[in-house]
Amino acid sequence: MQAPVLRLLDAALNRAREAARSAEDYARFIASDAQAARRLKDLRQALGRAGRAVPPHARDVASDALKAHTPPAETRRRDPQDAATASLKRLQEALRSVEEFAKLGQTALSAEAKRLRFEAYRIETALFLPPALGALRAARLYAVLSPELMPGDPLRGAKEALAGGVQVLQLRCKGPAWTDRRVLALAAHILPLCRRHGVPFFLNNRTDLALAAGADGVHLSQSDLSVPQARALAGRRLLIGVSTHTPTQIRQACRQEIDYLAVGPVFPTLTKPHRGAVGLGLLGRIPAGAPAVFAIGGIERGNVGKVLARGDFGIAVTGAIFRARGLRAAARDLRRRLTRLPARG
Repeated sequence: MQAPVLRLLDAALNRAREAARSAEDYARFIASDAQAARRLKDLRQALGRAGRAVPPHARDVASDALKAHTPPAETRRRDPQDAATASLKRLQEALRSVEEFAKLGQTALSAEAKRLRFEAYRIETALFLPPALGALRAARLYAVLSPELMPGDPLRGAKEALAGGVQVLQLRCKGPAWTDRRVLALAAHILPLCRRHGVPFFLNNRTDLALAAGADGVHLSQSDLSVPQARALAGRRLLIGVSTHTPTQIRQACRQEIDYLAVGPVFPTLTKPHRGAVGLGLLGRIPAGAPAVFAIGGIERGNVGKVLARGDFGIAVTGAIFRARGLRAAARDLRRRLTRLPARG
């Protein structure tokens, strides 16, 4: 391998280690994120081991074409997160440089640089994860509040469900009586309750109303806006979940920018009486690398064990909580059954 290429690899590896250390310090001392700090430390040490493949040679700083050039954007940072983000971007860029130029004769180094680059992407996502997305990914109990399907006051129902341990709450208002103004008025009362409990709040179907309400996300059915259309309206301001009923719909959804899948109905349900149950078998068609998955449709305490036996899924329920005689107790019972499983991250 030519000396200029070795010089490039040496410089890029050093730049990557320096950037990893800066990001590690942020994770450790500012974000107090022990997991991210450990992962960055492991990455930095892996870089040190990988660098042994590049023989030592003298650096020629004097002939560096960019030694005296510092772009204005590199002279200031807005806040600690901005500084850490810049370090992580520099880490990823340096690793890409190593990955490409090591292909000229250090293929093992190239492969390791690629692995570490993707690890840096994952660390960045985890370190700066929006709180609602982090809560969604950890959630197992998702409650769908449909006022027309419950006997009592929906606001009281929301309060009781949250007190019982619901981890995600969706407001699903159907029928001509639910004008946009009325939906937004109810959402305005429920949203602060969800914030108090650290629970993501979703609106059903309507991306525009979810944005207007300040919700964390929108849930889309197969007949609503497509995911690209919803993203065009909301960008990353909203989390997006999608209902799926067939293997084809699951595969298509997983290729799009979604945050969770709802799969079902696994059992007959009052929420969608026109749609037959797809059964538990569809839960076996979830591809590797899928986002969070919630089984939905007719799930209650008597059959939840059958769902959990199929894999590491959350559940989304309506009647099992909101038509129960004791709302809070029903939510608490389901949450207890679900939390017997190992936490997912």
